[in-house]
Amino acid sequence: MAQIVVLAGGKATRLYPLTEKIPKSLLPINGIPFIERQIQLFKRNKISTVVLCLGTFSQKIIEYVGDGSRFGISVKYSIEGDDDLLGTLGALKKAQDLLEEHFFVIWGDSYLEADYGYIMKAFLNSKKLGLMTAYRNHDNLEPNNMSLRDGMVAAYDKDATHDGNHVDYGLSVYNKKALDLVEFGKKLDMSYLNKKLISMNQLAAYVVDERFYEIGSFQGIKDLEDHLRSK
Repeated sequence: MAQIVVLAGGKATRLYPLTEKIPKSLLPINGIPFIERQIQLFKRNKISTVVLCLGTFSQKIIEYVGDGSRFGISVKYSIEGDDDLLGTLGALKKAQDLLEEHFFVIWGDSYLEADYGYIMKAFLNSKKLGLMTAYRNHDNLEPNNMSLRDGMVAAYDKDATHDGNHVDYGLSVYNKKALDLVEFGKKLDMSYLNKKLISMNQLAAYVVDERFYEIGSFQGIKDLEDHLRSK
């Protein structure tokens, strides 16, 4: 059994007017709130505990999800102030006391159907502090933003293009000790930690071929709904 952290504290302004009054996590995807679809996906991958890092509209998500028992899973919460968001890494650091020795991290708008068990096994076998999944970008869904070498992430910049044929898939695994590299209370993005681990040769890579789905854009919502209808 494993633990996953969902980084879902943002304001989702790109989806206005859909997210002016509800959080992105509660957007209906073929009639079911996205967070429920995520939780069911986690359960199928034998994940027993979810830590939700929330900010904007946090109370609405808490009211819907509760302690997770009605979904057959345990849910814990780390809450930021709506007007003082810490960024994705700052939010993860804030949740440090809730974390197990090893844990997955996923974006609050990502729907990823890779085999989480294989990913965790690869992380544990690597004996590194972190692991990023890399999508083999054969259909050019996004600009390539990762370079891999000998099973490791050699370079990563979410806003830049790299040589090679891989893009950040959106699912990572960390040893809790990696967060000792981060100062509490700082506004930081996850890329800060990943680049630091790369510089230490401590960020392993795991390549997946299953395409990623997300609800961070109107097109992404349509693609995910079409995909789920086809299954």
